[in-house]
Amino acid sequence: MIISHVTYGFGMGGIETMLSNIARYQALAGHEVHIVILNDIVDQSLVDSLDSGVHLHLLGRPPGSRNPIHILRLNTCLRKLHPDVVHLHIPSLSRYILLPSLRRRFCVTQHDMCTPANTIGIRKAGQIYAISDIVRRDLKNKMSLKATTVHNGIEISNVRLRVAIPSAPRCPFRILQLGRLEHEKKGQDILLHAVSALTAEGRNVYVTFIGDGESRSYLDGLAHELGIADRVEFTGNRPQQYVFDHLADYDLLVQPSRYEGFGLTVIEAMAAGIPVLVADADGPMEIIDGGRFGYHFRSGDAADCADRIASVIDSYPSVEFLQNARKRVEDTFSVDITARRYLSLYQSHLSAQK
Repeated sequence: MIISHVTYGFGMGGIETMLSNIARYQALAGHEVHIVILNDIVDQSLVDSLDSGVHLHLLGRPPGSRNPIHILRLNTCLRKLHPDVVHLHIPSLSRYILLPSLRRRFCVTQHDMCTPANTIGIRKAGQIYAISDIVRRDLKNKMSLKATTVHNGIEISNVRLRVAIPSAPRCPFRILQLGRLEHEKKGQDILLHAVSALTAEGRNVYVTFIGDGESRSYLDGLAHELGIADRVEFTGNRPQQYVFDHLADYDLLVQPSRYEGFGLTVIEAMAAGIPVLVADADGPMEIIDGGRFGYHFRSGDAADCADRIASVIDSYPSVEFLQNARKRVEDTFSVDITARRYLSLYQSHLSAQK
C-alpha cells in the first residue's frame, strides 16, 4: 500500500511527533509511506529523527500564502506518488486536493474538539477518524458526522521509566507542564495561579514548562506578577527524545487545559511512571478513565488545582497505582496499536472504493 500523510507543518507539536512515529511503524510493516508538508514550518530535529524508510516531501509554502502555485505543487506531488490512501491530518487541507482521483482516496483525522475553524472541509473525507471517543462524540453531536476512534499513541519503549518511587515528597516538589504555550486553550495560567497559592501556603514547589508558543511572554510576565518567577522555569521546545529521557525526573505532570481532544503529554508521563493531574474535561479525563489512572481538578479552577497538587504531595501514589497507569498506556495508547488500526481502516476504505 502507498500511503501519503499530508499536514501543514512539521514542527514539535503533538500531531507532528506522533505522525513521525506512525509513519515509521507503517513503513516497517512493509508499506510505502510518504509525509507531505505543505508549509515552510519544519523542525530539523524532527526531520532528523525520521526513519529512513519514510519519504519526506517539503513543499515550502509560506504560511498563509494564496499563491496557487503551491496548491498545484501539492497536487502534482501527490499525483506522482500515486497513493492508495491520502491521509490528511488537518481537515482544511481538503480544500487543496483538486484531482478527482485523489479526492476519492483521502481520509482525515480530527485531532481536537470541534470548532468551525478546525473542521473546514471535513465532510469531504471518505473516512473520518477521531483521536478519542470524546472527539468522536463531539463530531456526532455538533456536526452529525460518523467517525471511528483511533487513539493517539506513543513509542513506550523510548520513554525512560522512573525506577524509584519516593516514599515522601521531594523538596522542592517538581511539577512539569509539557506542551505548546497557548494559555487560553492549554491553561498554563491556571497552573501558575495554583503554584502561587501553594507557595503562599509554604509549599516548596517548582514548575517547569517545556514547550514554546505565543503565550510565552504573557506567562513569564504573570509569573513575575505573582511573585513566583524564582519557582518557574521556561525551557522552550525540546526534542521528543529529550522529553522521554527527562520525564522521570519530575514528581507530577499537570495538564490544566481548558479543552483538549486528547493529551499525548498525559500518556507520556504515565509511561514514565509519574502521576498526572488533569482538568476534568474532554480527552485527558478519557485517558485516566475518569480517575482510575490519574488525578483531576475542576476545569479552570486554580484553587482546586492547588488543592489537588497538595493532596498528591501529602499522599503520594503507590507503586501499584503508577504501574497500573503505565499498563494502561501499554494496552491502549501504544503507537504500534495506532499504526495498525489506521492500516486496517485504510484497507476497509479501499475496499469500499472498489
